[in-house]
Parts: sequence; structure tokens; C-alpha cells
Amino acid sequence: LKGEVVSLDQSTQVATIKHEEIKDWMEAMTMGFPVKDKSEFEKLKPGQKLAAEVKVQGIDFWLEKIAIQP
Repeated sequence: LKGEVVSLDQSTQVATIKHEEIKDWMEAMTMGFPVKDKSEFEKLKPGQKLAAEVKVQGIDFWLEKIAIQP
């Protein structure tokens, strides 16, 4: 996933991301992605560009390996 942080929900650890197309899975859109790792979530700020891996298990999905982009 490549995109930009729009907003953060501290209580649920969900980052709303405006992202590019995720090939073979999802069109470009703005949506919420859970971030399970608290230290990964805490480094995010609205307006930041990022790259991350989307992990999918059944109907659940979340972000991992978040890298802040310039």
C-alpha cells in the first residue's frame, strides 16, 4: 500500500489512509486500516506519506511494516 494518512483514531488504532490502487485487491480510495502494533501506530501523523504491507487473514486486514515516505 502507498498513500497518505488522513486521520487517526487513537481509541481503535485505525489509520484512515488515502491510498493508491492495491494491485489485484482494491481500487484507489480512502478508508480505515487497523494497525495492530502500537509502536507502528504511534509513529503516524495526519499528512504523512507512507508505504506499508496490508496483511489479510480471512475477513480481517491490517497494516504492518509501515515506512514513512519523504
